[in-house]
Amino acid sequence: MRRRIDSRLAEQIVAEAARVLPFDVNVMDETGSILASSDLSRIGSLHRGAQIALSNGCDWEVDAAMAARTPKVKPGVNMPLLVNGEVWGAIGLTGDPDEVRQYGKLMQVLAQMILERETLTVELRRNHRHREDLVLQLINAQQTFSSTELENAANRFGVDPTAFWFVIVCEFATPQAPLNDVIDAAANAQSILNQRLPDCPSARVSQRELVILDSTSAAAVDPRHVAELAKARLFAIATLLDSACKLPFKVAIGVGLTGISAFNHSWKSARATLKAGTARATDARERCFSFYDHRLFSALSSWADTWQAKELLRPLEQLKARDRAGGELLETLKVWYRNARQNNETAAELGIHRNTLDKRLRRIEELSGLTLSGTEDDILLYIALQLDCL
Repeated sequence: MRRRIDSRLAEQIVAEAARVLPFDVNVMDETGSILASSDLSRIGSLHRGAQIALSNGCDWEVDAAMAARTPKVKPGVNMPLLVNGEVWGAIGLTGDPDEVRQYGKLMQVLAQMILERETLTVELRRNHRHREDLVLQLINAQQTFSSTELENAANRFGVDPTAFWFVIVCEFATPQAPLNDVIDAAANAQSILNQRLPDCPSARVSQRELVILDSTSAAAVDPRHVAELAKARLFAIATLLDSACKLPFKVAIGVGLTGISAFNHSWKSARATLKAGTARATDARERCFSFYDHRLFSALSSWADTWQAKELLRPLEQLKARDRAGGELLETLKVWYRNARQNNETAAELGIHRNTLDKRLRRIEELSGLTLSGTEDDILLYIALQLDCL
């Protein structure tokens, strides 16, 4: 990549110098053209002293006698600006060399520090973009690259496929908010994540969706406690996002897995969990959803609006259409399943007599055409209730 100073950087250097020095300061590009100067009349002209300094690769001083003999040249000192051993341009101070020399060396150091900082910033941005591209490739399981190529790319950016990975989806759930506010919120959230959790790569999948990769050592994972681990990771991310985001958001964590295919699998399950969790939430303020709390519903979410879903829903639709009690039977069925099909607990929650409940359950069987005591019919009706929420 070609190294160069642009007008923005040159003006920044001149502004820093002008605050503390009584001398005119000029910043030139690699050709000796003045990009910025405290003497605005000189911007855009060629600086002969800088050209000589750049050509020789060392400082070049012009005293009063030399300036008198050379047209359009003023006394001063001119020094090349080097970044990582490469000449980017030059800086010059106007005045008697004996007076400005020591200030010139200080300004050379300051200017090179500004340029080095810019180089590092550009490099960090480039690495961030590459890392974000990698995250998108991993979760989308793009066929452009083989598994080996993806693994090699992941390892280059510190993403170890052999670790135990969770994908977390954050959705800024504010359709009424201005789009610019949503974009800013996502950018702020990602910035905080990069600072606080540098080992958790992230990427913006859309204007409202942020994806975060979170990992732990596969050897340290106890399969019996993965659900607890996932919930702890989920709430830790949510707490961190709280400090960065002023807009409401929802987060969901997918299944934890190892291997290069884990990212796509976990991302899909996280998205499905977010959809299922939102549909099943009993409190509108609920915003954290774990796959391990919504396994069945996450899997069913992909069936919405399919022919399979329509067939599974058919008995429930018959029940709803024939229920003349205004949804009483449907609510009874939901409470019955919520109480693990325990009749006494169900009757107590509904505030009805046990005999009344028995009548309602028989009526449900009659209208749906299913038998609640039959395993297959029971499962079918339960799944239909979950699909009806999606």
